[in-house]
Amino acid sequence: MFARLPERGRVKTRLAEDLDENGAYEIYRWLLRVQARAIARDVPQGHKVSTYIYYAPELNRLSARAKFHPHLRGLNLKFRPQVSGDLGARLAAAVREVLARHDAALIWGADIPTLPQHIFSQGAALYPQSVITLARDGGYAFLSLAKEHFTPAVFENIRWSTANAGRDQIRALQRTGVPVVVSGKVADLDRAKDFTRIVRELEAHQRVADLEDLTATLQRLSLAV
Repeated sequence: MFARLPERGRVKTRLAEDLDENGAYEIYRWLLRVQARAIARDVPQGHKVSTYIYYAPELNRLSARAKFHPHLRGLNLKFRPQVSGDLGARLAAAVREVLARHDAALIWGADIPTLPQHIFSQGAALYPQSVITLARDGGYAFLSLAKEHFTPAVFENIRWSTANAGRDQIRALQRTGVPVVVSGKVADLDRAKDFTRIVRELEAHQRVADLEDLTATLQRLSLAV
């Protein structure tokens, strides 16, 4: 999982423009709690499975673990700093490191609260094909890659942080000969207007705990959807 360190004023900066720094920070804490429930519930378990948190900005691993611990407690996680460079370089480095130890890598972002519960098992079941879940803003939310298909070129020539990133990623996979399955489209959370769609998707997926947690968080912030 790719994540930013949970620090007030350094997370969900676009959302902070609609709320404020504290509001964006509290929503990011909620997102991490969503991810903690998803990891515990949905990520395949076993002695051959490891869950890595690739974090930014750079910080020693013990300090990073301490910052994440209140939000991701009770999970067996490995913490790694993201390398410098654009998102493609950071993804390539993380995937290369994971695939040195495992046969496949499942990659997702901490700020996507609506990944379907089956996506992790689907990513494993369709191995060695790649599975990608698109985001409604044009990016993507989840990607699986098999060791036999990985090359850093799969993350090249992608217009990151634009409405073209998801489409570019699919083309990059196809260009490098990676078989790819597109598995749905989910909402991401960048602006206050996104809460309405997030709530609808959580309701549709019957994510009761996540929805109740969001409602309580918004109430503490004196916000309503």
